[in-house]
Amino acid sequence: MSAVSKEASDCIQEAERIAQGASPPPQRADRREHQRFAFEVEAPVVWAGQMGANHEIVMIRTKDISAGGVCLSARSMVHTGVCGVTRLPLPGGRSAIVGLEVVHCRYTGDMHYAVGCRFTEPPDTLRGLRFVEKNGRLRLMR
Repeated sequence: MSAVSKEASDCIQEAERIAQGASPPPQRADRREHQRFAFEVEAPVVWAGQMGANHEIVMIRTKDISAGGVCLSARSMVHTGVCGVTRLPLPGGRSAIVGLEVVHCRYTGDMHYAVGCRFTEPPDTLRGLRFVEKNGRLRLMR
């Protein structure tokens, strides 16, 4: 995992406050409200399914981050309004579990989609989800 810049770390810490309900989530807007910073890591994402559905981890590359959200580079389309949860790295080996809501998804070519997400509290169906390393593989724990 590459080093996380101070700017990206500040954005992740704000996302963590939003996920914990300590800060309000960003409002949907036609224009970006926050400055974006380069942030390229492989992040585990779990999209909320229907009740009782198996939730699977999808490893997705991040492109950039702001205090209000993150842009992901996904291999499949994710519909606007879909919610999920991800784990983002912080300095010192710590990580933040944050909620996501897809606000746009566009095809960028070469079988990739740019998925713009705003930070939210984790969806109820994924609240309490933990990402755990086991035998070198990432697993979900409740």
